[in-house]
Amino acid sequence: MTAPALQVEDLSIAFGRGEARRTIVSNVSFSLYPGEVTALVGESGSGKTLLSKALIGLLPGGAAVTGGHISLDGERLDAAGFVKARRGRIAFIFQEPMTSLNPFMRIGAQMTDTMRALPARQRHDHVMEMLRKVRIHQPEKVLRRYPHQLSGGMAQRVMIATALAAKPSLVIADEPTTALDAIVQDEILELLQSNCRDMGAGVLLITHDLSTVANVAQTCHVLERGRIVESGSVKTVIRQPAHPYTRKLLAAIPPPRAPQPPTPSAAVPLIEARHITREISKGGWPRQKNATRILHDVSLAIDEGETTIIIGESGSGKTTLSRIFAGLDPASSGQMLYRGIRPGKHESAPPRRTAFIFQDSAGALNPTMRVDAIVGEGLLFDRTISRVERKQRVAAALEAVDLDPALGTRLPHQLSGGQRQRVNIARAIVLRPELIIADEPVSALDLIAQKTILDLFARLKAEMGFAFLIVSHDLGMVEHMADQVCVIYGGVLVEIGPRSAIFARPAHPYTRQLLSATTTLRAAPDGAFHLERRTVPPSTLQNTYQPHTGAHQQEPFRYIEIEPRHFVAHSL
Repeated sequence: MTAPALQVEDLSIAFGRGEARRTIVSNVSFSLYPGEVTALVGESGSGKTLLSKALIGLLPGGAAVTGGHISLDGERLDAAGFVKARRGRIAFIFQEPMTSLNPFMRIGAQMTDTMRALPARQRHDHVMEMLRKVRIHQPEKVLRRYPHQLSGGMAQRVMIATALAAKPSLVIADEPTTALDAIVQDEILELLQSNCRDMGAGVLLITHDLSTVANVAQTCHVLERGRIVESGSVKTVIRQPAHPYTRKLLAAIPPPRAPQPPTPSAAVPLIEARHITREISKGGWPRQKNATRILHDVSLAIDEGETTIIIGESGSGKTTLSRIFAGLDPASSGQMLYRGIRPGKHESAPPRRTAFIFQDSAGALNPTMRVDAIVGEGLLFDRTISRVERKQRVAAALEAVDLDPALGTRLPHQLSGGQRQRVNIARAIVLRPELIIADEPVSALDLIAQKTILDLFARLKAEMGFAFLIVSHDLGMVEHMADQVCVIYGGVLVEIGPRSAIFARPAHPYTRQLLSATTTLRAAPDGAFHLERRTVPPSTLQNTYQPHTGAHQQEPFRYIEIEPRHFVAHSL
């Protein structure tokens, strides 16, 4: 019988010492065999990431293994063994690439640093090959960039390419596809699987995406409060769960909303982008020679109280467009209108009427400020609000997002991931905005936390009546929440329409490809869960516009209306 690549026996991990010791992971045992994908699932705080860091000997300060042991390829690992294993036998794909990549090193230097045994030219060729495998366009340019010059999805792909470049025997992937669209996610997961097949490597997949688990893993372990409560084949654990906690995780998958007739557009939208173009040249300055075009002739209107969701691949311009709506980035050309009126000369967005929820909930909060100061910071610019009223509004905002106002005295690092995201939401709603812009607001949260946050969004929106502009790649969330869906590809808004029309009758080839790459778990009447891949009906529409990727100029196009409020980009 083949020996396991990874053997974990009765592993326990705790923080503190003596009477203050707090056990986080208790008596965890499992095996991972070569060529196998094993999934570890559970909600935030269940101990998944802590366990994964113990497997490479990189526990955070204050944490220690208090029992059990870890073996790699039959060799029991000690402190020296972990150091040796990290030099190539074990690769780790971290959950947060922006905080895991060195901000002072170019991408090329960071990637080649893991392959010092190879000649310089061979290292470069291998890095280029790996970047192409993870669908990085223009890899030569990416190698010269710093991490802050990449989108979240591109940084995630760089992390994956770096991990696989060393050809390890064990890959530990902590939420490796949370920032990726469905098409790239499919390709990345296939890359991980082919890595297993070709090199006999094992993959430990740590994720909250149960559809991904059902699609790629062979075995699954469910972790609740540091204990494995259910283990077995994916077919048994995910599709026919036995433990109540596993069923609770599956029940949190958001269901699609019922089809709805398209509503007529408002005479005057709340906010409107007209022919927005965004170009960036070397040094970040727009409108320079040989500039890279990020957005090309984008026009988008959002009505009062409407939820508009932008979808598309990483690096397509989704976040850039959302930042232009928020006034955080300037447009190279085009104009923004608020209720039909263009903002003043020095205003790129309506002041204090727009709030932004950032993708990185931890990085968006000042680590040196208390929670109540973070939430109330935006109110400091309104001199009509007294200190007492500001304190009352901060407390009310925290209560509105189901947080105890007493948490206002804490610092961000003292909160869980779900609590930090609620603080970000409280900071947005305390301003009483008419438009909230959210960039991947639930991508880093587990299914239960996602459901809680989505329910919170629905309640706050119903109570306050604000419009919502969301950037997302989670099509399950899009189908659950959206009124209007916008599809961006290569910096061009290639299709826009009501949610029911986009999902039932997608017209552009990229939209169709994106939807057909989506898999989801659905509950059957007998209580079992089945993995479904979306079937997309054929389209007879010809001559749809195909954007170029790169710095050269885009060709002109026009939009054709194929049904009420459903438009697709068409070549001239």
